[in-house]
Amino acid sequence: MNKPKPVIKTTTSAVVTVQLQISVGSWGPECGIDQVYRQASAEAENRVRSVFNRPGMSVKTVAIDAITTRTDLK
Repeated sequence: MNKPKPVIKTTTSAVVTVQLQISVGSWGPECGIDQVYRQASAEAENRVRSVFNRPGMSVKTVAIDAITTRTDLK
């Protein structure tokens, strides 16, 4: 006679990583690119935290695309 298999109750959780794109700031020609990266990262993270500040959530900048334009000297 076959014995019934034991029933094991499990709990499952998940971690989801989502991508969110945020446009932030405007910097003049006197601003160094390192400052742009620092300030853009901080501003984007602060915006997300202010809206979605929930337990179990972390905010981390993973990429920054700095877009520059050329200014001709006069």
